[in-house]
Amino acid sequence: MGKDKPFVVFVLGATASSKSKIAEALAEKYDGELVNCDSMQVYKGLRIATNQDIDCTVTTHCINYVDPVASNQYHLNRFQDDACCAIDDIVSRGKLPIVVGGTHFYALSLLWDLESPDIITSGRSDLTNEELHAIIVEHEPDASVRYNIGDRRKLIRAVAMIEEGLSLDEFDIDRIRERRPRYHSLVLFTKTDMSVLETRITRRCDEMLDEGLLEELIQYTELYMTTTGDHTLDNVKEYECGLTQSIGFKEYLPFLKAYFRHDEPVQYHKKVISECLKTHVRNTVKFARVQIKQAALFEETGIPFLFIDTTSALMGQSSFKDVIDGVCTEVEAIGESDIDMNAIAEANEVKARRRLMKKSVMCDICGVEYPGIDENAHLNSRKHKNALKRIRELDDPDASDVLTVLRRMVSIPTVSGDLDMYKLFIKYVTNICNHYEWEYEIVFDYAIHITFEADVLPEDGKSAIFYGHYDVVPPGQGWSVDPFDSVLKKGKLYGRGTQDMKCVLAALVTTFAKRDFELMRTIHVLMVPDEEIGGFKPLFRDEAGSDFLNGLNPCVWIDEGFPGHDSVVLCDGEVSPCWVKGVFRGPQVHGSTISDELASTKLRKLITCLDNHEELHYNFVHLNSPLIANNVVPPSLEFQIDARVQPGHDLLKLYTDIEDCFGENDEIEYLDRSMLNPRSERTPTFDLIQESIRLLGTNVTLSTFPACTDARFARQQGIPAYNVSYQPGEPVLAHQKDECLSVRNLIDSLEFYKHILKNI
Repeated sequence: MGKDKPFVVFVLGATASSKSKIAEALAEKYDGELVNCDSMQVYKGLRIATNQDIDCTVTTHCINYVDPVASNQYHLNRFQDDACCAIDDIVSRGKLPIVVGGTHFYALSLLWDLESPDIITSGRSDLTNEELHAIIVEHEPDASVRYNIGDRRKLIRAVAMIEEGLSLDEFDIDRIRERRPRYHSLVLFTKTDMSVLETRITRRCDEMLDEGLLEELIQYTELYMTTTGDHTLDNVKEYECGLTQSIGFKEYLPFLKAYFRHDEPVQYHKKVISECLKTHVRNTVKFARVQIKQAALFEETGIPFLFIDTTSALMGQSSFKDVIDGVCTEVEAIGESDIDMNAIAEANEVKARRRLMKKSVMCDICGVEYPGIDENAHLNSRKHKNALKRIRELDDPDASDVLTVLRRMVSIPTVSGDLDMYKLFIKYVTNICNHYEWEYEIVFDYAIHITFEADVLPEDGKSAIFYGHYDVVPPGQGWSVDPFDSVLKKGKLYGRGTQDMKCVLAALVTTFAKRDFELMRTIHVLMVPDEEIGGFKPLFRDEAGSDFLNGLNPCVWIDEGFPGHDSVVLCDGEVSPCWVKGVFRGPQVHGSTISDELASTKLRKLITCLDNHEELHYNFVHLNSPLIANNVVPPSLEFQIDARVQPGHDLLKLYTDIEDCFGENDEIEYLDRSMLNPRSERTPTFDLIQESIRLLGTNVTLSTFPACTDARFARQQGIPAYNVSYQPGEPVLAHQKDECLSVRNLIDSLEFYKHILKNI
């Protein structure tokens, strides 16, 4: 049976992994011809930008033959027709067809004998990516996870399929089951060390500029503008189809726009080109990573599949002929064998089942994602039943018992960014507010603002803010209990958020629920998400937030603290974040080289700079560079630093010193930093907090808060702010496994807050 179908070799893999060299070597050895399988190389006009091999001596079909302006809607069906005709022609002349390229979905259309549906997509181009993705989520929630919101072409096609009545999941699964091989095929997939590949991509992008990439782009753009009438190059939708979407064109749009404006100096052009080149390299590396993952589309299909390692050839340690010689035996054996249709059918069924297993359902009760075919097992699981019980308990608005309130708050897994859990937490707190008839509002979607009006107006007319976050960091591994089960053991409550900082929110809620005292000034309780990553931004980073805070007219701000060894810790200041992300670049040289221009030397300079600022501590949270060889200094080094600066430090000098470590070709980005980090003056409220601690027979330790809270924004606006939590004698377990809090401390904290609220 196998002899009835032509033998076709596919050479696929990541960009810059030398697929073309492998294919050419195969063609020379086995008297073959090439069929291009790169969706951008079919177009005429940008041979450099699309990396068409000008020096190739082997006859190549389906390359450099489509008018990019007149035919900007070249599609899969046309490629399928053209490529199949080319393969038939090659076979008729007794030669070996070798399909080569990196557009793997084009390759799949040749590998399997399936007609692609002729979907008309032009009518959806007026919708935004967000609107397109929303349609997919609404109609195909399980399949929607496969569609990146930034990939406009795939979004448009998916929406078109939905409107044609095709189910994305069922369509994929049915096609997997039904597919049969079009040819007697062998798939060779290039495999290259990623660090070597990144270095080669960087070098190739530089070489493209040297070979005349910009001149080619200018020439093509002039033709494009003349034909389309788009003289501003601002018609963004045009860059979502045809040649203009290719990597190597759209990355240089900033330069092309500047060039055709004719009003920018040449020096400006050089700067823009440098930025465009960085984007070109970055997008090419990103695309290569995607292509590497797509190997899974061709593995375990029943069709012969081999990885072919090109690392040594790219490093100059062997030739491409040597690489080919290593797989010749397999190529020849597979070419002489029959197609194993049973193996292919079995593999297709397994793949279809796997896809079906991935068709998942998100449980609205417990937030767990499970395979749809396992619904009964999930509904009977302990986790689901416990979550159902907890949610029913959240309908109880009684807040008179602080332990019950905290247990319920902890049971809501408000992991940072989980908006559904944020809403559930808000629902619980607003139920309490309604029950006790407290005045409240939801501000900026996810912050709860509760107001307790003063019984006796203060002379200064100002209020006090008690502030805390209800989100928590992911619990991580190693917990001895479920981090959201609120487990009570030996006088301690275990769970994520017990220390940081739902304990404070629960204590405030219960103190007001049991209130039997007058307020000397208005109290604003604010519960917000996302404090630990630099602030609930709407409150601090835009005009509406500033107006809201100014309207509260606070005289003091009280935020979370941290546990003390044998005392309560009180802070009048906190460290300032200096989160820096960057890339150092330099020449790739022998390991014995000494030079200030090396990427590694620049990193050492930065470390020395940070070490010289004594009132600062820092950690590298990311450090990466391509490994070229044991004795080679790499040309780039990526890093990210989390630095914390003590109050009063000269921040401007710190930032200047850091920036002096970077050269013209390096990159630096501040993910977060402050220009001001004062300590708060010690007001009567500061003394009142100390008094409230000592009344409970506990010592006070004055300190600086070692992490970042939103209190820093209050200090920057001149509002006195203090960090304190009533947690004496507790180990610091925030962000760690088995976070817990003494029930005794939780109960005592009611008296602590009551004394402050009565007298503030």
